[in-house]
Amino acid sequence: MADQERRVITLFVWRFVSTMVIRTTDYDQSVEVDVGDGDGLQDYMVLPCERQPIEARADLQIEDTTLVLPNADVIIEGATPEPGNSIAMMAAAGLFDDCEVTIYLHDLEGGNTLHHSDWIVQGAIDIARTHVTIHLQSELSRLTILEPRTVVQEQCNNCVYDAACGLDRDAWTQTGVVTGGTKAVLQTNLTQADAYHDLGEIQFTTGDNWGAVRTVMKYVQASGAITLSSPLRKTPAAGDQFTIVPGCDRTIATCREKFFNLGRFRGFPFVPRPETVL
Repeated sequence: MADQERRVITLFVWRFVSTMVIRTTDYDQSVEVDVGDGDGLQDYMVLPCERQPIEARADLQIEDTTLVLPNADVIIEGATPEPGNSIAMMAAAGLFDDCEVTIYLHDLEGGNTLHHSDWIVQGAIDIARTHVTIHLQSELSRLTILEPRTVVQEQCNNCVYDAACGLDRDAWTQTGVVTGGTKAVLQTNLTQADAYHDLGEIQFTTGDNWGAVRTVMKYVQASGAITLSSPLRKTPAAGDQFTIVPGCDRTIATCREKFFNLGRFRGFPFVPRPETVL
């Protein structure tokens, strides 16, 4: 009888590459729940979601599933959302790319988390007028990467700001303001030396492109010009604000002279290069 009275709801924790976290539920009202992930009681806002059934397996079978989200507006705690920050706009801006999603089945009456599974957003995201379809793959898909942990190569094996690199991303993050430009090339108030932000990441925090994340392909000190990896959805206006973090080309010179992090360098720059003798 007790089993029949259970109210099992689905909870979603979305962890974006930009470090932003959103918690949602498909229940008919927002809930405050502790799912036992170490974050304590958290609010889960209502975001109806259709999903395919998830099959729990004891082996290492790699599963996938699909989520269909309504094109609703989302309010991010601690941010200043602009009008029209919808799911579709977030998807178009690339926010869901490589997002980590944890799905919980939670017994609302008993307060117990019955099951959870971890997923990664992979593949194309289908954006329609009324909904967005997101394809998820099990985190076990990471095990299919056919590459040793350390490759004997000239460049560093670390990714900048990861655990092995050890640099604090927040400490290297700066704020800036757009002063002009186009969808693909911005003028800003940044003053660092040429190439300082190359391969870095820029994220807009105000304006029509709020939330949009792009890789910096080229930075020039003159007028603080930034060339983006792909054009923005709209031309940014003068005064739009952003955060930017410098990139790394993973060479020993950059590690030593730009980041002062030579002790964490995991490349092999002095290994002789292959030569052909005729």
